[in-house]
Amino acid sequence: MRECILGIDLGATSLRVARVDAFGGEFLSLPTPSAMEAEETVTSAVRRVARGMKVRCVGISRAPGIDENGCISAWPSRPQWAGLPFLSWLRRSTGAPAVSADDGVCMALWEHGSRVSPCLDDVTACIGIGSGLAVGIVAGNKPVPSGDGAGTLSHERFAGLDFVCTCGKRGCLQTALSVQGLERMASAGRIADLRNAFDAFVQTLKVRYGVNLTIVAGGGVDRFGTAFLKQTLTSSAVAAGTRFEVSSTPSLSGVGGAFMLAAGHVQESAVLWTGRARNFVKHERRQTARLATEFAVPANG
Repeated sequence: MRECILGIDLGATSLRVARVDAFGGEFLSLPTPSAMEAEETVTSAVRRVARGMKVRCVGISRAPGIDENGCISAWPSRPQWAGLPFLSWLRRSTGAPAVSADDGVCMALWEHGSRVSPCLDDVTACIGIGSGLAVGIVAGNKPVPSGDGAGTLSHERFAGLDFVCTCGKRGCLQTALSVQGLERMASAGRIADLRNAFDAFVQTLKVRYGVNLTIVAGGGVDRFGTAFLKQTLTSSAVAAGTRFEVSSTPSLSGVGGAFMLAAGHVQESAVLWTGRARNFVKHERRQTARLATEFAVPANG
């Protein structure tokens, strides 16, 4: 029987389920379901992608917190999901162990570990811009604890931010550096306030955690474009004395990190599965870029 690992990216807007095996893999993306439809949607998607193969492990990159029983503990963006036994669904539908981490941590694991020439001295922070804001930090290929769920750096207040967040607090970085937050800051003419907040944020990353490389990822990169994000955020990173990059696989970093978790769990062949995951994610990114080019609408209409 063919073996595989699965990677799942559970976000407030999208649910991404992917498989890696010896011959390639498969990728499925669908809207995040309501709480009432969640079990059927998740288990059906997992079984469809696994295609009857033996699943060695399931890695999960997730926006919400998960408690010691594998249940969703808190999710400000989708409060109705609280209490759902998410990990139990996956274990039952695959017959395999399931491991999870905050989506910011997973993105950071992918961005730090998938680089062509990784620097062993790098302390990498990954900022995932999506429906919310994911923040993760990795040093020496290991996550650096920086909070979980609504207790992460994305829910700290920086500089003059003052919008109310979905978590109930005011001025969280997420209110300015999520997709909706960026749109609101731009329309209000407050890009300077965003830069000031981001400057304070990267200074905090450097002082508190020793971060010297900051990478922006997430679906927001495709939405706003690399040029806009570099123009808006690079100066803050430079001022903090850190390197700044935009991910080459931004919308797939969460899935990539989920694969990293799963591969690490299969200890006797972790390097093999990690290599397969890198090849698959990069192939999917090329496919996405090709389709976007083929179906782009010409400027003249």
